[in-house]
Amino acid sequence: MGLLILGIGIGYGLYSDHEQIEASERAQLEHQAAIVEANLGAQFQKTSDTIKSIQSELPVLLSLPDGLDKVNQRLRVMVTAMGSVRSIVVTSSRGFITASNRSELIGLNVATTERFKTIQGGSDPEKLYITEPFKTPLGIYTIGLARVVVDKQAKFDGYVMAIVSPSYFSVLLRSTLYTPDMRVSLIHGKGKVVYREPDPESAIGTDLSAIPGALFNQHIRSDRQSDVYKGATVASGGENRLTVFRNIRPVSVPADNVLVIAQGRLQSAIFSRWQSNAQVELGMYGAVILVSVLGLFGYQRRARAIAQLASLREAERQNADQKLRASETQYRLLAENSVDFIFWMSPEGHFKYVSPGCGAIFGCTADEFLADDQLMTRFIHQDDRDKYQRHLADALDESHLDIGELELRVLRKNGELRWIGHFCQSVFDENGKFLGRRGVNRDITARLI
Repeated sequence: MGLLILGIGIGYGLYSDHEQIEASERAQLEHQAAIVEANLGAQFQKTSDTIKSIQSELPVLLSLPDGLDKVNQRLRVMVTAMGSVRSIVVTSSRGFITASNRSELIGLNVATTERFKTIQGGSDPEKLYITEPFKTPLGIYTIGLARVVVDKQAKFDGYVMAIVSPSYFSVLLRSTLYTPDMRVSLIHGKGKVVYREPDPESAIGTDLSAIPGALFNQHIRSDRQSDVYKGATVASGGENRLTVFRNIRPVSVPADNVLVIAQGRLQSAIFSRWQSNAQVELGMYGAVILVSVLGLFGYQRRARAIAQLASLREAERQNADQKLRASETQYRLLAENSVDFIFWMSPEGHFKYVSPGCGAIFGCTADEFLADDQLMTRFIHQDDRDKYQRHLADALDESHLDIGELELRVLRKNGELRWIGHFCQSVFDENGKFLGRRGVNRDITARLI
């Protein structure tokens, strides 16, 4: 009876350890996928807003004698300011590229491409079109984000498209990798792999929708925002992986499709330590059965093995925490090296984080903003200060979910007048608790003066 109880105890312990390891790994993969979703969702929204501003400016610029030159110049400025966009093109209703930041694209006709036909068929100027991945005329495999241009009769008159830079995907996806066996993929909602890090299997461009049994297809059919699956993954050559799928959409603008982030680890790597420990414990149990007269000795050995297992699990947990902190540090480095003023403000109106980019705009250090909650308000031009304070009061109300976007005049520390574009949105934790607002202040003086 004693040996039976011992066997049940070992089995239950191994089962509990297995479940705990899997639950911990699921949580970490879901966390990383949520970070990518938040980053790309906000970036797509910002890109959509930029394209919308081009939509509204086109009629005015094109009415000028040198209108096309001014449009091209405006597109070059916008691409320079947006690190995630490689090119912006404007097409006519017949598919000719009439304007672009890249002169070599002007005059090309894209009317026969699937992306042109899809957008022409939709013709909704309020929708963001996320194209299936394609190879650009310059040989770059990527996706485009587009909005329709309509004429005075509200008929299709072409589109404005921002072509996303693959290097942006590379930096973002690599920053989420915390073990060598990880794979992270960005997949278009219709099935084609847009980007993958790392990609030793050359899965970029694979159409998963055409492959029966692909885990991606199960996720799309589920119609859920997020799923976790265990099983063979097509993109990894049939390896058994624990994979998290999560949909990515712009923050507020409607889109014709989604992108899906797929982040996974080899199950053999996740449970390698557990398998070793299981072999040890089961071997010990067999030895106890063979030498039951030495039961007390066997019990003591098990106690030591359990203590060693607990020590190993703690070491693994600390190692995972360290790698997660390193991953989060990579995200912070993105902000630290941005020329924009990136911030996080608490629900009480205190700055919790300010990026070094504040110095380029205001002439002050991040520490000065963190030490003085009213410093930002004092820098706002007195004619715009009431507008900013009203916006701030609304933004710090947790029921206010709208994205805040303002254009403000500010006086730098040296008294110089500048214009900034202010963009912020509410932040909530995984339990729905309001954490304040995150946003960015960008110097737009060159655009407005």
